[in-house]
Parts: sequence; structure tokens; C-alpha cells
Amino acid sequence: MMTALIAGGLSTVPSQAYTLSLQESGGNVIATGTGAINLFGLNAAGTGSFTSRMTPSHAFIFTGTNGDPLRGYFTTTFTGPSSFGSGLQTLADSGAGDFIGLGFISINFLAFDIPLNYVSNDPLSSSATWLNKDFNDLGVTPGTYVWAWGTGENQNFTLQIQEPTAAPETGYTFGLLLLALIALFGARHHCFLTRQSLATAGKSELCQGL
Repeated sequence: MMTALIAGGLSTVPSQAYTLSLQESGGNVIATGTGAINLFGLNAAGTGSFTSRMTPSHAFIFTGTNGDPLRGYFTTTFTGPSSFGSGLQTLADSGAGDFIGLGFISINFLAFDIPLNYVSNDPLSSSATWLNKDFNDLGVTPGTYVWAWGTGENQNFTLQIQEPTAAPETGYTFGLLLLALIALFGARHHCFLTRQSLATAGKSELCQGL
């Protein structure tokens, strides 16, 4: 937990609210999350374990080390979207760090999975990877999605789905450059022959600049 020494004692410095970033990288989709969760306003439920996965059509996303012990929480008073895309459930190929996630159950029920024995406002760090997938495969829609269960500090969970970066069309560009060079070489070769044949006629200026 982040702390600072104040007046001879330790005082808690609140972390930023938990934010999960989703991006395409190297032919995979990677989720990376950091921040804190304020448990005030959430109701504790059962314990268990789960695996990293997402279901965009139902605003389900969970990341972290598969099988780690966790505690479920829920709230019936919240704001936030019911989806972040049209995709169905897809399991992650790997997960690491604290296991954390949320799922939109209905318009009046939002569920969370948070590490067992988690202390409110402690920093969290989590990740998951979907190999050989892109946003189209997973059915996610780029944008920023926020779920909140109060107005206090860290009483929100943010999902940021970054816009994919278009890959440069290197093959197409190289092909155009090659064609241009071939055309230029051909023009120069033609003009070399033309200069030879027209030199006596004083018309070699036809190929000036090549």
C-alpha cells in the first residue's frame, strides 16, 4: 500500500481508481490494469476462484492469475454500460497479478471479483493476454467505459479500449517505389539511345532533366 510519513506517523495515500487498458499488440490483445477499489457500497458474497476471460456483450471482463482465491461482491446501486461490444465469451490464454473483474448481471445488479482478503483502497495490478486475437475477433468496441457505485474516491472501475493502430502498408508502398524506379530507369535508358540517334540533328534537349 502506498504510504507517506506525516507528523511522525504513517498516513495512507489513496491510489488512483482502478483502470483496465485493452490494446492490440503484436497480433494479440493485452489487458493491463492498475489502481485501487473502494469497497464501500459493495456487498460481500461468496468466495472461490475464476479464470481470466471477457464477454463484451454482457460487460464481463476478468484478468489476473487464474485460480487465485477471490471474494465476490455485488451492488444494486450503480451507473455504467451494459456492454462494451457484441462479442461472446472468450477465455484468455494467460493471466497474471491480482485477480479482479466485473460483470453486468442486470440493470440493477453489478458483480465483482476481487482478491480474497483485499483491503479497501490498496493498489491492485493485473493483466491478461488473448493470443492471436484482435478486437474484431473478440467483438470489443474501442472507447472508455466507466462503472461507478458511488461518488467517493476509487468507487469506480474504468475500462479503456484503445483504438487499433493501422499497420503501415509497407508491401504496397515498396511495390509503388519499385515500379517508379523501373519506369525512371527505362526512361533514362530510352533517352540515352535517343541522344545518340538525334545528336547530329541537335534535338538531344528532348531528354533534358532525365
